[in-house]
Order: sequence, then structure tokens, then C-alpha cells
Amino acid sequence: AVELSLPLSGTYILTCNAAFDSFGYLYYDTFDPVVPNLNLLTFDDDTAGNSQFRIQYFLNVTMKYILIVTTYSENELGTFSIIVRGPES
Repeated sequence: AVELSLPLSGTYILTCNAAFDSFGYLYYDTFDPVVPNLNLLTFDDDTAGNSQFRIQYFLNVTMKYILIVTTYSENELGTFSIIVRGPES
């Protein structure tokens, strides 16, 4: 889970870079793994190509956002980075 800090409101693109097949979920306010659909804004699997997620969404600086990064397959581990593009990176 990654809490996002935004300097400006605007449309942001969040892309994963990993050696594994990544899956991303974007939530507002809180994330509860017991009720995973609560506060879910959007999700993506392979839009960025190379089995990586790409989420494009308008984010408001006054809101709290949480990006959940996971793997498509169970029991997979690895390092990853998130590339952010928008009004401010």
C-alpha cells in the first residue's frame, strides 16, 4: 500500500515497473482488505503493456488516496517502482 501525496489537483498517470505481472488498485480515504470494494475508485492489470498496470485518474489535492500494488498471480514477490506523470510528478 502506498499513500499518495499530491502537490496539485489534476489528472495523474500511475504506471508500475516490475519484473512480475503487476495489478494496481486506487482507493480514496481508506483501504480495508476485509471489504476490498469499499472506497475503490479504479483498478488495472495490463494497460501499460509488458504485464504492468497503468491507472489514469483525476486526483484532488484535498483527498487522501491509497495505491495498492499487488501481483496478478498468488505467492509472487519482487521489487517494483511506480512512475507518476501529471501536473507534478
